[in-house]
Amino acid sequence: GIINADASIRRVLIICPASLRLNWQREAEKWLVRAMTVGVVDAKGGWVDSDVVVINYDILHKFRSEIDAVQWDLLVVDECHYCKNSRAKRTQMVLGKWDRDPVKKIEPIQARRQVFLTGTPITNRPIEIWPVAHALDPVTFNSMVGFAKRYCGAYQGRYGWDFSGATNLD
Repeated sequence: GIINADASIRRVLIICPASLRLNWQREAEKWLVRAMTVGVVDAKGGWVDSDVVVINYDILHKFRSEIDAVQWDLLVVDECHYCKNSRAKRTQMVLGKWDRDPVKKIEPIQARRQVFLTGTPITNRPIEIWPVAHALDPVTFNSMVGFAKRYCGAYQGRYGWDFSGATNLD
């Protein structure tokens, strides 16, 4: 619907679990109202040069240079709760990783517009939504500790910060 509503969207990257790649391709081909090519990247077949590119989380690292070479108009991240752990490789490949050492730093995937989709944004604890909330609105969600104090009942204990709680859930 977003692609159909905005004619300026020409290049789209869809990131989803591997089991949903072909479904995304079928649905895009079925519902797009303008002529756009839809391709699915797979580890064996390699990169596809399509208007709409569908790729799964687990192979993002293999194609990061190809992804970064394109100016994406729209990034769709399906099942974005897969990006709940900022230390996980798949989260870092989508949302980036900050590090003092420039060699270890990973830039987030750049796109003019971003849509993050999930039916279960918080699977266990409120801290799990932090990486996505920060990526979508870094001005409002600019401090992980501040977020954790407000929504996770965070406290600094004997062994460091504990973000496992839940507060202000409404």
